[in-house]
Amino acid sequence: MRTFIALLFLGWSLPIFAQIEFSSDKVRDLYEKGLERHDAGNYDKAIELYLEGLKFCSKENKDLFYSELSFSYNLKNELDQSNKYAFKVLKSSDRLYNYAFQRISNNYLVQKEYKKLRKLTKKAIKKHGERVIFLRNYAFLELRADQFEESQKWLKKICLSGDAVGRDFVLLGIVENKLAHMDAALMAMTFGLFLDPENSKADVAISFLEQYLFGKSWEKDCQELLKAKEEKRAPQMNITLPPLSEGEDFNPNSLEFMMPLSRAVLLSNDEINICAKNHFEQLAVLTETAWDILLSEGSLLQEEEKELYSEVYQPFFKEFEKEGRKKLYSYYIFSGTEEGKDNMLNDTELRVIIQKIEEERGQD
Repeated sequence: MRTFIALLFLGWSLPIFAQIEFSSDKVRDLYEKGLERHDAGNYDKAIELYLEGLKFCSKENKDLFYSELSFSYNLKNELDQSNKYAFKVLKSSDRLYNYAFQRISNNYLVQKEYKKLRKLTKKAIKKHGERVIFLRNYAFLELRADQFEESQKWLKKICLSGDAVGRDFVLLGIVENKLAHMDAALMAMTFGLFLDPENSKADVAISFLEQYLFGKSWEKDCQELLKAKEEKRAPQMNITLPPLSEGEDFNPNSLEFMMPLSRAVLLSNDEINICAKNHFEQLAVLTETAWDILLSEGSLLQEEEKELYSEVYQPFFKEFEKEGRKKLYSYYIFSGTEEGKDNMLNDTELRVIIQKIEEERGQD
């Protein structure tokens, strides 16, 4: 099962350091011993070795030692020194430019040097164009300033770039939520979890989904349903359905209108028996229901997010046509939690689907 998860959803890359050719054994030895000291937490000794290596290394490998010096100084919390060596990389290296840029950006965030962060980003874009790693800074700065529409603009660029990661989509979902675009928010949150169920903002996405999908009275209604079954009587629930509207902005194929109806249908469906399921099983079923609304013809998501829908979300929804994929994905997005992972790996139907996927990949 772990093989399936790794191959189907995760990517990997070899570090550039594995491709380095050192000018001498002495330089390689100094570099590798520096790494050993760094990994052991002896940053002072690592710095000493890296500085010694700089004296003997070839010009094309100085950026490698600068990068390691920046990292070691960073972990010593000497951020100005860390920035000093990272800037040397920016001036001398293209291959490690992104690494150094990210190091300085992170240091500026810790130092709360937001003006310097904006200046750094502006210069980087002028020199190298709108790389995703640069745009993330603009998106963060605008989000921090509560400029949600500006942040949304940058995040959409990131998410359409082809280089976005799970955290980028969750951040877009956070911004869409701030703008009260609930359909766009839920889609971005769930897609971010699909790309990486353990991304650094996964807890925010899950909390949003819990609040939005369960609604205000889910737990109370489930308790009443289970109690009524035990007592062999009809349940007494107060389910509030959304009002119809004739306003220009009203779309009946929106989550705002359809989710309350869908919750009521799920609660009354004895075959699904959703209240007998555990927390993340319930959340997975509700997520599937929300996706059905979002992919329905004429949905609000398709109207408001035409570019993202056609280029990113529609290919994702297309996968639902394959046997069991919608259920598998709805379980997978919660696999960053222990209960969610257990749900996915212990579900008999999903185990068969996972096995088929592994067999298909083994034939490629």
